[in-house]
Amino acid sequence: MSQTYLNGRIHLTSLAAPSEEDKRILNSLSEEDRRTLIAEALERAETSGTGERTPEQIWEAAKARASQLASKHAV
Repeated sequence: MSQTYLNGRIHLTSLAAPSEEDKRILNSLSEEDRRTLIAEALERAETSGTGERTPEQIWEAAKARASQLASKHAV
């Protein structure tokens, strides 16, 4: 899942746990763009509301996804 910022100019996998590529992109931004991106992310968080899944359901889904990815990349 990708998150888009700065009017579609920036695509990141996560701000909370950025990949090495995300870090490279973030480090290449100007200070003004970084501030704008963070403000945009905070605005989204404030207006996102709550989800319908419980923390346990989210955790189980994350474990299932991780397992699926691990088996996909197993040698």
